[in-house]
Amino acid sequence: LCTISQTSGKKNNVQIIEVFPDVVDTPMTHHRQNEPKMDSGIFAVQVLTQLEKGNIEIFTGRTFFLSILHRLAPTHALKIINKPLDG
Repeated sequence: LCTISQTSGKKNNVQIIEVFPDVVDTPMTHHRQNEPKMDSGIFAVQVLTQLEKGNIEIFTGRTFFLSILHRLAPTHALKIINKPLDG
């Protein structure tokens, strides 16, 4: 959200779109055994659908609820984002 506010009001040909992905099931996340993962195809569809709607903040899967929490309780939302991974 910082990136968007830093460029707003400036005249340039750059459009910044922020994607907030859920944990996507890929080889990089295979070690995260006890955590729900989003199918990569579903992730792609959600991102493309929101791009087509013109959204510049794209939340996928469970991150949608994080966007609401960030508006209601930003400090708590940051604690969730910055929580270290186990293992």
